[in-house]
Amino acid sequence: MPEICKHEHPKRDGSEFYCGDCGVIIQPKQNPRAEVSGPSPIIASYSRRDAIADGVLIDCSGFKWGCRLVTDIVGLKYPAAITAGAWAAITEGRESPTHDTLALAACLLDLCNVVRQQKAMGSSAGTDVHFTTAPVLVPHAGRVRLWSRCGPGDTAEPVITIMLEGED
Repeated sequence: MPEICKHEHPKRDGSEFYCGDCGVIIQPKQNPRAEVSGPSPIIASYSRRDAIADGVLIDCSGFKWGCRLVTDIVGLKYPAAITAGAWAAITEGRESPTHDTLALAACLLDLCNVVRQQKAMGSSAGTDVHFTTAPVLVPHAGRVRLWSRCGPGDTAEPVITIMLEGED
Protein backbone atom coordinates (compact mmCIF):
# COMPACT_ATOMS: atom_id res chain seq x y z
CA MET A 1 0.00 0.00 0.00
CA PRO A 2 1.46 3.40 -0.97
CA GLU A 3 2.34 5.87 1.73
CA ILE A 4 0.06 8.89 2.08
CA CYS A 5 1.40 12.40 2.59
CA LYS A 6 -0.57 14.53 5.05
CA HIS A 7 1.09 17.82 4.15
CA GLU A 8 -0.53 20.47 2.00
CA HIS A 9 1.22 21.12 -1.30
CA PRO A 10 0.64 23.75 -3.95
CA LYS A 11 -1.14 22.55 -7.06
CA ARG A 12 1.21 20.94 -9.56
CA ASP A 13 1.07 20.37 -13.30
CA GLY A 14 0.01 16.73 -12.93
CA SER A 15 3.46 15.13 -12.66
CA GLU A 16 4.66 13.26 -9.59
CA PHE A 17 6.82 15.06 -7.02
CA TYR A 18 8.71 14.40 -3.81
CA CYS A 19 7.45 15.74 -0.44
CA GLY A 20 10.57 16.94 1.40
CA ASP A 21 8.72 16.97 4.76
CA CYS A 22 7.84 13.28 4.91
CA GLY A 23 9.89 11.73 2.08
CA VAL A 24 6.88 10.44 0.14
CA ILE A 25 6.61 10.53 -3.65
CA ILE A 26 3.25 12.10 -4.46
CA GLN A 27 1.43 10.63 -7.46
CA PRO A 28 -0.92 12.96 -9.31
CA LYS A 29 -4.59 12.20 -8.77
CA GLN A 30 -6.06 10.29 -11.66
CA ASN A 31 -9.16 11.81 -13.18
CA PRO A 32 -11.28 8.95 -14.49
CA ARG A 33 -12.84 11.27 -17.09
CA ALA A 34 -9.41 12.31 -18.39
CA GLU A 35 -9.09 8.99 -20.20
CA VAL A 36 -12.23 9.63 -22.26
CA SER A 37 -11.30 11.52 -25.36
CA GLY A 38 -13.83 13.58 -27.27
CA PRO A 39 -17.46 14.16 -26.43
CA SER A 40 -19.45 11.81 -24.21
CA PRO A 41 -21.10 8.93 -26.01
CA ILE A 42 -24.72 9.34 -27.09
CA ILE A 43 -26.94 7.04 -25.06
CA ALA A 44 -30.09 7.53 -27.12
CA SER A 45 -31.45 9.91 -29.71
CA TYR A 46 -34.86 10.47 -31.29
CA SER A 47 -34.82 12.52 -34.44
CA ARG A 48 -37.58 14.32 -36.29
CA ARG A 49 -37.24 11.69 -39.01
CA ASP A 50 -37.80 8.97 -36.37
CA ALA A 51 -40.91 10.80 -35.09
CA ILE A 52 -42.33 11.00 -38.63
CA ALA A 53 -41.59 7.30 -39.25
CA ASP A 54 -43.28 6.39 -35.93
CA GLY A 55 -46.37 8.48 -36.68
CA VAL A 56 -45.76 10.91 -33.81
CA LEU A 57 -45.39 13.67 -36.42
CA ILE A 58 -47.11 13.90 -39.79
CA ASP A 59 -44.99 15.45 -42.54
CA CYS A 60 -46.99 18.20 -44.26
CA SER A 61 -44.82 18.31 -47.38
CA GLY A 62 -46.50 15.39 -49.16
CA PHE A 63 -50.03 16.78 -49.31
CA LYS A 64 -51.16 18.04 -52.70
CA TRP A 65 -54.13 20.09 -53.78
CA GLY A 66 -54.49 19.41 -57.46
CA CYS A 67 -50.96 19.25 -58.79
CA ARG A 68 -49.43 21.70 -56.27
CA LEU A 69 -48.10 21.06 -52.80
CA VAL A 70 -50.26 22.54 -50.04
CA THR A 71 -47.17 24.01 -48.35
CA ASP A 72 -46.34 25.90 -51.56
CA ILE A 73 -49.91 27.14 -51.99
CA VAL A 74 -50.03 28.70 -48.50
CA GLY A 75 -46.48 30.07 -48.77
CA LEU A 76 -44.49 28.12 -46.18
CA LYS A 77 -40.76 28.64 -46.58
CA TYR A 78 -39.63 25.77 -44.34
CA PRO A 79 -40.54 22.09 -44.03
CA ALA A 80 -43.50 21.58 -41.67
CA ALA A 81 -44.85 18.71 -39.61
CA ILE A 82 -47.90 18.45 -37.37
CA THR A 83 -48.21 16.31 -34.24
CA ALA A 84 -50.53 13.32 -34.31
CA GLY A 85 -52.71 14.99 -31.66
CA ALA A 86 -53.07 18.20 -33.65
CA TRP A 87 -53.71 16.18 -36.82
CA ALA A 88 -56.51 14.25 -35.10
CA ALA A 89 -58.04 17.52 -33.88
CA ILE A 90 -58.05 19.26 -37.28
CA THR A 91 -59.23 16.21 -39.24
CA GLU A 92 -61.94 15.12 -36.78
CA GLY A 93 -65.15 14.29 -38.63
CA ARG A 94 -63.50 14.28 -42.05
CA GLU A 95 -64.58 11.55 -44.40
CA SER A 96 -61.85 11.37 -47.04
CA PRO A 97 -58.20 12.15 -47.75
CA THR A 98 -59.37 15.18 -49.75
CA HIS A 99 -61.06 16.54 -46.63
CA ASP A 100 -57.84 15.89 -44.64
CA THR A 101 -55.85 17.86 -47.21
CA LEU A 102 -58.36 20.70 -47.05
CA ALA A 103 -58.18 20.73 -43.23
CA LEU A 104 -54.37 20.83 -43.36
CA ALA A 105 -54.42 23.62 -45.94
CA ALA A 106 -56.78 25.67 -43.72
CA CYS A 107 -54.55 25.08 -40.69
CA LEU A 108 -51.35 26.08 -42.54
CA LEU A 109 -53.09 29.09 -44.05
CA ASP A 110 -54.23 30.23 -40.60
CA LEU A 111 -50.64 29.90 -39.34
CA CYS A 112 -49.24 31.88 -42.27
CA ASN A 113 -51.90 34.59 -41.87
CA VAL A 114 -51.04 35.07 -38.19
CA VAL A 115 -47.34 35.39 -39.03
CA ARG A 116 -48.11 37.88 -41.83
CA GLN A 117 -50.35 39.94 -39.52
CA GLN A 118 -47.66 40.07 -36.85
CA LYS A 119 -45.09 41.22 -39.40
CA ALA A 120 -47.50 43.84 -40.80
CA MET A 121 -48.01 45.24 -37.29
CA GLY A 122 -44.24 45.52 -36.91
CA SER A 123 -43.80 42.78 -34.35
CA SER A 124 -41.56 39.83 -34.90
CA ALA A 125 -43.35 36.51 -34.99
CA GLY A 126 -40.43 34.93 -33.13
CA THR A 127 -40.05 31.18 -33.05
CA ASP A 128 -43.39 30.41 -31.37
CA VAL A 129 -46.74 31.39 -32.90
CA HIS A 130 -50.10 30.70 -31.22
CA PHE A 131 -53.19 30.54 -33.43
CA THR A 132 -56.57 28.89 -33.86
CA THR A 133 -57.91 27.16 -36.89
CA ALA A 134 -61.56 27.13 -37.91
CA PRO A 135 -63.43 23.92 -38.59
CA VAL A 136 -63.56 22.96 -42.25
CA LEU A 137 -66.52 20.94 -43.52
CA VAL A 138 -67.65 20.28 -39.93
CA PRO A 139 -69.70 23.31 -38.89
CA HIS A 140 -70.54 22.01 -35.41
CA ALA A 141 -66.89 21.48 -34.42
CA GLY A 142 -65.19 24.07 -32.24
CA ARG A 143 -62.06 26.01 -33.07
CA VAL A 144 -58.80 24.19 -32.48
CA ARG A 145 -56.13 26.04 -30.48
CA LEU A 146 -52.68 25.35 -31.89
CA TRP A 147 -49.15 26.70 -31.68
CA SER A 148 -46.11 26.27 -33.85
CA ARG A 149 -42.41 26.48 -33.32
CA CYS A 150 -39.79 27.19 -35.92
CA GLY A 151 -36.58 25.57 -34.75
CA PRO A 152 -33.66 23.44 -35.84
CA GLY A 153 -34.33 20.12 -37.57
CA ASP A 154 -32.17 17.01 -37.56
CA THR A 155 -29.34 18.74 -39.42
CA ALA A 156 -29.94 22.21 -37.90
CA GLU A 157 -32.05 23.39 -40.87
CA PRO A 158 -35.10 25.48 -39.94
CA VAL A 159 -38.30 23.44 -39.62
CA ILE A 160 -41.82 24.17 -38.38
CA THR A 161 -43.68 21.94 -35.95
CA ILE A 162 -47.40 22.50 -35.35
CA MET A 163 -48.85 21.28 -32.04
CA LEU A 164 -51.96 21.45 -29.91
CA GLU A 165 -51.83 23.98 -27.07
CA GLY A 166 -50.11 22.13 -24.20
CA GLU A 167 -48.06 19.81 -26.41
CA ASP A 168 -44.33 20.31 -26.77
